[in-house]
This record gives sequence, C-alpha cells and structure tokens, in this order.
Amino acid sequence: MQALREVSTELSSTSSTLRNSVLNQIISQCVAQLAPARAIPALYCMTGRAMPTSPSLFVGELLRPLRTFLTDFDAQLTPHSRQDWSRDTATALSKNYAQLASGMLDTVRKNEDAIRRYGSKKQAIDNGESPPERDSDKVCVQLFLDVEAYGSQLNDLGVSTELLAEYITLVDVVRPDQTLLQRLVQG
Repeated sequence: MQALREVSTELSSTSSTLRNSVLNQIISQCVAQLAPARAIPALYCMTGRAMPTSPSLFVGELLRPLRTFLTDFDAQLTPHSRQDWSRDTATALSKNYAQLASGMLDTVRKNEDAIRRYGSKKQAIDNGESPPERDSDKVCVQLFLDVEAYGSQLNDLGVSTELLAEYITLVDVVRPDQTLLQRLVQG
C-alpha cells in the first residue's frame, strides 16, 4: 500500500511538471504575439494620424496558441481543465501585456513632455487654439481598444475578465483619462 502511495505521489508530481512545461510554452507563444504592439507608438507619434477607432489586427492572434492547444486536445480536456488552461494563460499574458503597455506609455509621455518643454506645441496653445490631440492620447486609446478586444476574446474562452486581477490591472494601465473617454464615446 505504501508503494502505491509513493507511485501516486510521483505521478502527480510528474503530471504537474509536465503541465507547467506545456503551459509555459503556450504562454511564451502568446507573449510572442504581442510583438506588433511595440510598433503602436511609431504609428501615432509625430505622424498626424487621426485618433484610432478600432483594435489593432494583431489582437486577433494573441490567443491563437491557446486556442490551437484547446482544439488539438479537446477530447482529453474536461470543461474545468479547459477553463484552468485558459485562466492560467490569460493571467500570465495579461501581466506581460500590462508591463509592455506601461513601458510604452511612459516612454511616449516622457518624449512628449520633452518636446513640449522645447516649445514645439506651446505656440498653438498660446494663440488660443485648442491644443492638438496628444500622441500619448492616441497611443493610449489604441491600447485601450486593443485590450477591450483582448478581453472579449478571454470572455469567449470562458475567462471572467471581471475576476481576473491581472486583466483589471491591464485595463487600468491603458484606460484613457475620463475626459478623453467621454469624448470618444460621444464622437
């Protein structure tokens, strides 16, 4: 009987190690899908592009590695385990996404502040004109639209975004200020 318990414990440990290894692979593949997000600042900084109105194309691919895994192993996964895989992947991906978005927004805002200090946009404000849309606002709105679309995909996979702390943090990182958000909803 003792030998059976030892074998059971060893198998459980091996199973957990294998699951973690596969999970890390899926997460790495999903994080790799975030690479195009790094180009968002280049799309809006000092380009004169209009305020974004739809999510980036890469967002549809963020969870493709997870969806592929869930489809390939559908017969072996219970609904509960499917949800566990989805939640665990979403937790890690959302954390990585939040770090990336925070870094991008910090960089764009610092660059914008430096340019503003040198007076390039000061003239328009001094002339009584309404200040132009800031590049950081455009980047923030694009990230917000992307994160909302990502959240919709998570919900489709059965992950409750309202209960996922890492996703909530991500939304907080990219949420535009209230006035800009109201302007977007009205426009």
